[in-house]
Amino acid sequence: KHALAFEDWLTVPPDLSDPSMLREIIRSSQEMIGDKVSIGLEGTSCVVRSDSEDLVARALLLLDNNIQQQLVYLRRLGVKERLQEERNRVENEIQSGLRVEFPVDPEVLGMLIGTQGANVRKVTNECGVDRVVVDRDRAVVRIVGKTKEDVARARRALEVCSVEVAVPENQMGHIVGRSRQNIQEMKDRTGVQSIQVEDKRSCLRLLGTRPAVESAELLIRSKLEHLAKMDREALELDQLRKELQVLNASWGEDAYQARMPASSHQAKGGPQGATSSTKLTQQAGNDGVPGVRGGGGKGRNSALGDANPAVNKPPGVNDPGTAASGAMPEAASVSSAPNGQGKGGGRIQAAGAADDGEVI
Repeated sequence: KHALAFEDWLTVPPDLSDPSMLREIIRSSQEMIGDKVSIGLEGTSCVVRSDSEDLVARALLLLDNNIQQQLVYLRRLGVKERLQEERNRVENEIQSGLRVEFPVDPEVLGMLIGTQGANVRKVTNECGVDRVVVDRDRAVVRIVGKTKEDVARARRALEVCSVEVAVPENQMGHIVGRSRQNIQEMKDRTGVQSIQVEDKRSCLRLLGTRPAVESAELLIRSKLEHLAKMDREALELDQLRKELQVLNASWGEDAYQARMPASSHQAKGGPQGATSSTKLTQQAGNDGVPGVRGGGGKGRNSALGDANPAVNKPPGVNDPGTAASGAMPEAASVSSAPNGQGKGGGRIQAAGAADDGEVI
């Protein structure tokens, strides 16, 4: 081989310091220029030799072009690697709960954002998240934070939801309240945006942030349980009253009260309104009965026996034991008015004068 007459070189840029990559550039350039040109790597320079000065210049042009293209490619690879790293980081943050995205009803976006973004700023500061992004076009909200607990708390404070709570028709009035007073109180206490009464489906529709809706739903269910409990208690009380009436009838309590003198139980409308003997005694005294406290006035009864037969009655009267033994004196009937008739229309008779042998 003879020495080539022409020679030139090209300094390799520092960004292209990988020897294997340089050798690949030289090999591809050598194939394109042909064997009449020799291209080699000496230190940090590419050396070109040929018998033709034009071939040397052409080879240097091709070599420089290939090196610049390789630099552009390397920069593109660097961008790609950084983007891949960023994508992997975002995906990892999503999986770990540091980023969340959730849809929002477009109708409530304004409520979520607040006046001039006040609600978003408040949640961002209180929950300590990095940022809250509201995408109006897609109707989604994105939250980014340093811990998943902060992100979850911010989402609960911003996420608007709608929940329907079933309410029995007979309880709807108790839940809503007069003039919707209970509804307004519930909104004030929980912060729920709205509570709509769905009469046709017998339910309440709650709209607001998730914490507010969950709080309102809890109050409604608690109220329903309380009303159901009170209904059960009312049924049990009614049953107890019925059982007590049966027992009273069995032991003669009702019959005894029904046959008492009229003035002793008509004071309150009949047997169920009967008062104690002490109260009747005081009442008789106040109505002007001689010998009793406060007498002297005009009253409903004109004699003590008509007002309180249990206090000042003749021996044996209203005494079942005496009537049974026949030891009662055969006394005349005691009355508080002519013919033994009191104002209430009742009579006090001796046991012997009772109809059919029943005890008065």
